[in-house]
Amino acid sequence: MRVVGYPKTSSLNELSIESRTQYLVDMTLIGDAIIQVCKPLRINYSTLMNLDHYLHTHIETRYDWEPDEYISRPSYFYPKEQIYNVKYEYCEQNFGKLKRKITETLQDLMNERNVQK
Repeated sequence: MRVVGYPKTSSLNELSIESRTQYLVDMTLIGDAIIQVCKPLRINYSTLMNLDHYLHTHIETRYDWEPDEYISRPSYFYPKEQIYNVKYEYCEQNFGKLKRKITETLQDLMNERNVQK
């Protein structure tokens, strides 16, 4: 999953402290929603701007059923044939229900956070 936060910003360091904080809180709220819905072993957050020169973060789930040779390495070490397999591409039929559940959970978390302020 890639989340674009600030398409006109090329680095987290270009943002004010308040904007940095909001960006990072937003990323972890998305991670919280994914954890609640998907029950992964952990969530990895990668903010890399080597190829795409705008601020964005990849949020990836990791599971205990992953092969040992990949579980402790970034997911991009999986074979390219597996990473780019068409069966993993988003389509509403296969992933729409999951997307809606994560979205609903995220909205609930955001509402809870706003109530606590």
